[in-house]
Amino acid sequence: MSARKTWLMLKIIFAAGVFVLAGYSLITKDFSKSSLMMLCLGFMMIATGFEGRGKQHKAFFPIFLLIGSFILFVSLYTWIV
Repeated sequence: MSARKTWLMLKIIFAAGVFVLAGYSLITKDFSKSSLMMLCLGFMMIATGFEGRGKQHKAFFPIFLLIGSFILFVSLYTWIV
């Protein structure tokens, strides 16, 4: 399996996780899982950046990496504290 397909599969898996957790939170009105949802979103953004690095969108790689890292930092901080 090529690296491009691996990043695409990871992006789809993390996007499905975000979608399921957001739907669960909206249906049950229990927002305690929002930090886990943001963790999946951060990993999805990083996977999107790495996927775009192999294509012609190399300028977006540092942007997605910074945004994903910030989301990971905030979600881990809120999960710990």
